[in-house]
Amino acid sequence: MLTVLSDGNGQMCNKILFQANVLASACYRGYIVEYYAMKRYDSFCYSEPELDKILKVRTEEPKRRLLFARIWRKLMLKLNVESKKVIMVGTNHQESIKKALSQDMLIKHRVFLYGWPFYDLEALRATGDMIRTYFAPTSEMKQKIQGLLCGIKKGKEDCLLIGIHLRKGDYKEWRNGEFYYTNDIYKQYMLDIALSMKERCIFVMFSNEPVETSEFIDSAYDIYVSHGTAYEDFHLMERCDYLVGPPSSFSGLASFFGKVPRYMMMNGTRKFDSKDLHIWLEETNTWGDT
Repeated sequence: MLTVLSDGNGQMCNKILFQANVLASACYRGYIVEYYAMKRYDSFCYSEPELDKILKVRTEEPKRRLLFARIWRKLMLKLNVESKKVIMVGTNHQESIKKALSQDMLIKHRVFLYGWPFYDLEALRATGDMIRTYFAPTSEMKQKIQGLLCGIKKGKEDCLLIGIHLRKGDYKEWRNGEFYYTNDIYKQYMLDIALSMKERCIFVMFSNEPVETSEFIDSAYDIYVSHGTAYEDFHLMERCDYLVGPPSSFSGLASFFGKVPRYMMMNGTRKFDSKDLHIWLEETNTWGDT
């Protein structure tokens, strides 16, 4: 059994990515998950028959268990002994998870887990459709997104719908602004994409900052600026034909759940190439920037 005491302090898609990996791993490898204070978001169904069987959600905060896990972990580190009961996940602890999975520790022992991330790509791919069903949008959200799509594509049914993720805000500071791009760079990518596609493109623009529409207008394509909630933006991304943007778990997870090929903007000078469109985690082998 795997007892999840904490899945870290990340935002929505970081938490969902953690949950998806834990559930996929448990289903694929045959162990039970006890999940404390599992965060659930209003626009997702959270139901799939097989996954429902292996998941036990605890609503209370695991204060005593978390304290035990931390003390146990410190004791094992002090004694220089590898713990088979506690896995503390962090930047340097993914190897501990790999070892636990390869040695069936989660089947043979009750393992306590706290921290982020938790990855099991083999399991996630093998159970992908079940995971997508579990995290499918609610019927209300599906109806809302369908209404948006009808409005966006009215009279333009043959156009490609391409989501542009203008990741601003904290990206100005994260990794010294490595993936914080100016509007000019985004527009150049949009032009490159529009000229490379046979169909006319409608670019659906998603951003965590106000979008200056005038800076993106061009006769080569059409634009639509999303003003929805984070939930609406995410589920609308899932329905696009392609996604484009810098490394982000938000657009990445939308790519995986919706099976939408995504182009990762790794710098501001690289030319768009359709060969670099991939469904995240389904057709890519790493979790980070590639």
